[in-house]
Amino acid sequence: MSQIYAIYIFCRKRSKYEQWATKEFPKVRGVFTEIDPICISVRQAARECDDDAVVITGEIEPSFMYTTLFKEIVLEIDFDEKKTVQDLADYARTQEAYANNKGEQKIIHEFVESYRGNIDNNPIQWYTAECFTYKMLNKALGKLDVSTLLKTGFFMRDLHQNIQQLHDQQLKDKNKPFPSTLYRGQAMTQQDFETKIQQDKLMSYNNFLSTSEEKHVAVDFIGRKLRSDNTKIGVLFIMTIDPAIKSAPFARVAQ
Repeated sequence: MSQIYAIYIFCRKRSKYEQWATKEFPKVRGVFTEIDPICISVRQAARECDDDAVVITGEIEPSFMYTTLFKEIVLEIDFDEKKTVQDLADYARTQEAYANNKGEQKIIHEFVESYRGNIDNNPIQWYTAECFTYKMLNKALGKLDVSTLLKTGFFMRDLHQNIQQLHDQQLKDKNKPFPSTLYRGQAMTQQDFETKIQQDKLMSYNNFLSTSEEKHVAVDFIGRKLRSDNTKIGVLFIMTIDPAIKSAPFARVAQ
């Protein structure tokens, strides 16, 4: 059952099937009698799958240098926003994941009609919506897919600038200071764990990174990942941050 990530039981009588939602069957995410909770759980599982695109590298690895250089170049480009938005939409419509998906096609159309660049936190809203913009950008950064990176470059720039803008605003808010510690849960293969996580060694992420101020949120995320694939290793990253360092801006983002 390695190809199956999660199982959902939809029925009229929960008690009849609750025995399936036990540790003996870790891939069963629950027994549901209503469709809305299933949709929420499926979206959560989809986010977990997308998280696999987040790649950890050592600082001296070529992929780290490539993405760093690409970011620096993208931040300096003056994009023709009207053209680049349409180009990304046209490119997304041809991708297998979206080509025959009416729901995604509708979202892509909405993006063309409503995307406004770095105004009113618009890039962050489109990123946290976890639609095609989120998925394509993360996978492109994780796999160094040059074609997709070029199409999403303007969005990457806008998102970076939006986070930088929020960072500067929130840094001035003395009533709600930044936390000194953040948490991130991740599931890794044994090989990745042994090669990427080494004591006293540098490591980096190529992607925009999501974290939590609450440790239990990261731990719960690890638990769900391991229920779907118990061959991996759960890793809890505890990150100490310095708000004064602006080389990699970060901000609180409401989901």
